[in-house]
Amino acid sequence: MAFTLHLLHMRMRGGDSMAGMPAGMDHAAHMKMMMEQLQAAQSGHHHPGQDDRPDPRPEFSSIKSLTSDEVHAYQEGTGHGMAKAAEQNHYPGPRHVLDLSSQLQLSSQQSEEIKKAMDTMSASAVKIGNEIIENERKLNAAFASGNIDLAQMESLVKESAALQGELRVTHLSAHLQIRKILTTDQIAKYDQLRGYSNANGEKANTDPSAAGTKPGPGI
Repeated sequence: MAFTLHLLHMRMRGGDSMAGMPAGMDHAAHMKMMMEQLQAAQSGHHHPGQDDRPDPRPEFSSIKSLTSDEVHAYQEGTGHGMAKAAEQNHYPGPRHVLDLSSQLQLSSQQSEEIKKAMDTMSASAVKIGNEIIENERKLNAAFASGNIDLAQMESLVKESAALQGELRVTHLSAHLQIRKILTTDQIAKYDQLRGYSNANGEKANTDPSAAGTKPGPGI
């Protein structure tokens, strides 16, 4: 990594700006490409597949189709990005609302109602999440056996898809509930605190690759 950064810096400073330039690419485009490579290296981007490793714990290591983060999210009942359609369109999530309770100036009644909604959502999400893990375990075991057929594969995959849909509905439903509990001003303040809008209420850039505040997954 250090050598790569040094080489890119030297090229960009003019020491070797033409070396390795693809045929048909002009100097300006080549410099732009090297700048993007340098920014990617400095930001610590991982190698392809590094974040796709299965959960290393013995009880989950046989489930190749789920990453460690996914297993944890299913077990904990967290959103894992499932509620972005709501979260980033003015439908706050219960967990983040409670985290920002003081800034949002929640009343005791609001806090109680939101806590209840989150507990209901979490209990349902954990139940469904564990069912997804077990179904994926069956799918992986079937392939590992070498004897899986088309009918069995279709059944297991469709079951996982149905459970995923049920889990997403669970998370999105909670966002619908929370919107009814909060005031318009609290929702606007929430969007600002989460980086979805600025102080003037204008929508912020929520592209993960953009600079600035990076909104987290909706929960």
